Amino acid sequence: KKSPYLYCLSIMGALLFSISPAASAQQEFEDLPLNGLAIYKQLRKDYFVGGLYLQSITQDAESTFNFAGRKRMDMRILIDKWSPRRFAQQWNQAILINNDQESLDQFSEEILTFIEIPKENLATGDRITVDLDPEQGTTVYLNGHIVIDKADNQFFEVLLNTWIGQRPPSSEFKKNILTLPADEAGTDLLIQYEGLNYAKSRANKVATWIEKPEENNALDDSRNKMAPPPGAGTTVVAKRSS
Repeated sequence: KKSPYLYCLSIMGALLFSISPAASAQQEFEDLPLNGLAIYKQLRKDYFVGGLYLQSITQDAESTFNFAGRKRMDMRILIDKWSPRRFAQQWNQAILINNDQESLDQFSEEILTFIEIPKENLATGDRITVDLDPEQGTTVYLNGHIVIDKADNQFFEVLLNTWIGQRPPSSEFKKNILTLPADEAGTDLLIQYEGLNYAKSRANKVATWIEKPEENNALDDSRNKMAPPPGAGTTVVAKRSS
């Protein structure tokens, strides 16, 4: 009988050669090895399985940020209904507490776009992928559709900080993202992760959320003209208190 560790490695090998919607758009990301895998939980609910892919595998958080190779954050949704409001609240808070004010100011527009990705409820099997190509920038996909195109490289770090920064979802989450669990539970999680997929109909549905360029321009104008009052809503990245 194959040990859980060897079985885990065999599943990893299969993952390296699988083609995801995001990878089909950027073929060079196909060969990235899976560095770690963890479940994001809040209030006893499992929201997504997060996978971190790195060109050079490392168990050290600082090394993850410092090396200049390709990187991928992959989130496969577990919860059956993740509302836009809840999504914005959770990501807004995670980004705020893990990044300095300079980064929050520099990437305010990208952060706002990211936390506003879902226009309707996310569902089990939906997939958010964040790819960093050092020469092309950071690209974010939802079910294979580009929602943020080639943002600055450092924007990837803003998002990665929410996983392995000073205040990750949990110490266990950070540990498992930096070191792929090799026990039986880790093998089961890997199988579950690989089995989370969305139907073509779901991808088509998400495509209707992607705004046209002229709509984006109109939205930007409206944001500039009407700033929200303090404390109104959760889709505006809060400032750190000085």
